[in-house]
Amino acid sequence: MKKIVIAGTSGVGKSYLEALLVANHGFFQPLKYTTRTLRPTEQAGKQIISITGAEFEHMKKGTMFGFTLHFDNAQYGWLKSDLEKNINIVLAITLRDLEHFCKTHPSFWPIVMYFPPQSNEFIMQRLKKREYYEEKNSKERTVLKDKLKKRIQLSREDNKHIQAYSRIAQTHGGRAFSITDDTIVHNEILPFIIDLP
Repeated sequence: MKKIVIAGTSGVGKSYLEALLVANHGFFQPLKYTTRTLRPTEQAGKQIISITGAEFEHMKKGTMFGFTLHFDNAQYGWLKSDLEKNINIVLAITLRDLEHFCKTHPSFWPIVMYFPPQSNEFIMQRLKKREYYEEKNSKERTVLKDKLKKRIQLSREDNKHIQAYSRIAQTHGGRAFSITDDTIVHNEILPFIIDLP
């Protein structure tokens, strides 16, 4: 049984790695509850459920969640019953929540994914692809550009602490990976996960 928690900056490929592990390696991806609007690529009820803030707080107070976090003005939560299953599990969280997650869920192997410094153009291209930038009209693109600039700034902030996040991963048996191109997931991260005991 392997339990994997992926932490990384926005657009680094956390969801892609999750999907690969589920589709090709028999991992279970716990349903994620969020208070944000779903992305065009997300199917409600399949991997994520969008709920109101009041519904989220009700579930949180009822101790239904095994882990929650706050990111970019939205709440996220995973059911306790899902995180405690004795099967291969994978989920993705923010870097800022990695230490707390590892302390409260020591059976999970942490994988840290980050962009190296000076990779702003690479990050922007990934984020544009994820948000279907080319399909947007002029007004939507303007709004989206501001959002993407904010995400790049968050990535820069996270990178200032990447050594600390890497140590957290190593302390808990995991590893950090610098995403320099689109081959790293297949050539380095997947083999590492598959070779875990």
